[in-house]
Amino acid sequence: RLDGKAGEMVEARTFDELFHEFGKIRVVKVDVEGHEDDVFIGMTASLQSGLIENIVFEEFRPSPSPACFILQSYGYYTYLIDRTFLAPRLIPTGQSPRRIKGEPTNILAVKSERRLEELTSSGWRCLGPWWS
Repeated sequence: RLDGKAGEMVEARTFDELFHEFGKIRVVKVDVEGHEDDVFIGMTASLQSGLIENIVFEEFRPSPSPACFILQSYGYYTYLIDRTFLAPRLIPTGQSPRRIKGEPTNILAVKSERRLEELTSSGWRCLGPWWS
């Protein structure tokens, strides 16, 4: 530990090391409290191959953040998830507010924009299976 306090050594492995044998992955949720850039760098092979369809992560920095730029460099489209009463609203990160106030912003990165309409349909249908 850098703070001089006692700590415990743990083994660290990258996403690519753990999931390289998986087929298509529909969604990955990343919640690493400010270390998203490092996680996405550890996902390079998976991101390049298009293995992951959708990625959701929290962002505390102004949008678009370095994490968004990393994902965009692999062909992902990034959106701020705005909460509305009837349905989620997706705002392209380039058009979203630069300053984030209070709580973290949830970002959705999608490999294909064709399913965005399904994700933003009204009510709880947006959470249902995409194949129905």
